[in-house]
Amino acid sequence: KVVKIGEIDLDSFLEENFVSGITVNDEEVDFSSVDAKQVKAALKEFKNILIKSLQKDNLKISDATINNKKLKKATYTLNKNDLETSLKYILTEVSNSSEILDVMASISMKGKNDLREILDNLTKNMDLDLDKLEINIYVDAWNKVKEADLFVDGDKYLVYTKEDDGYKVSFIYQNDEIIFQGQENELIIKALESGNELFSLTVKEDEDGFTIALEGIETETQEEVYLKFEMANLEVTENKMAMNFGVTLNVGNDSLSLSGKSTISKGEIEVINATDAIYYEDISQNDMTKIMENLQNLIEEFNISDMFSQVL
Repeated sequence: KVVKIGEIDLDSFLEENFVSGITVNDEEVDFSSVDAKQVKAALKEFKNILIKSLQKDNLKISDATINNKKLKKATYTLNKNDLETSLKYILTEVSNSSEILDVMASISMKGKNDLREILDNLTKNMDLDLDKLEINIYVDAWNKVKEADLFVDGDKYLVYTKEDDGYKVSFIYQNDEIIFQGQENELIIKALESGNELFSLTVKEDEDGFTIALEGIETETQEEVYLKFEMANLEVTENKMAMNFGVTLNVGNDSLSLSGKSTISKGEIEVINATDAIYYEDISQNDMTKIMENLQNLIEEFNISDMFSQVL
């Protein structure tokens, strides 16, 4: 007998909530209207706002040398009042930009009036807990950024470095550091504490799939953990999805590997006949007893009673 616990029309749910748009505080948030061109236009508008917010008197140009390369260094310094003035200008202009608000509304699932209220409150109640902000940008003779860093009250919080085969971005807070290293079709994320690596996560895209590897994590007994997931030969059609996969797990000297091919086809999904389904609140005591007896028989048949002894 089928026990009916509820139902949902998934197609209608997606159509109503994510395709046709949803209504938030009497304003429709239309996900389908947001495309790459709209996002690109919003970013361009935001970049123009940032440029106009710059206070030219606080920008200084000087010569610098990094790794024996002569560069131009642009230093932008703001005190608390300067920074609050710039941020208030940015927030006000964003609040007046329909292009930016349309994208923000679609991403945040908030109405534009709500977003304007949030931006207005941030502007009115701004009180930054800092005295000095310093941004340094190093460019070569072709005005290409080679390095950049950010200081707050004399402490370094961010470093960007352009490498020959990619880039490196470091976020620093006291003795902790998160590093993003990007190369062609590969991203490496590392976490460090006092210079010691806590873990690293590598995501690499290949022509026919991708690989995710996590390493450096230690167990309570200080055994190092390495986990890798690989997916290849992904095939998606109207009626089928197939892929090859592989999983590798190493814990200390112990290892486990699993590989195979997974295929899901429409014709293979068995539809349950729920014609005589009943809601779980209507199950009689006799039916409940029979369900538990059948479940107990299955547990004993598969010899997994130890796993369920605490539950049953």
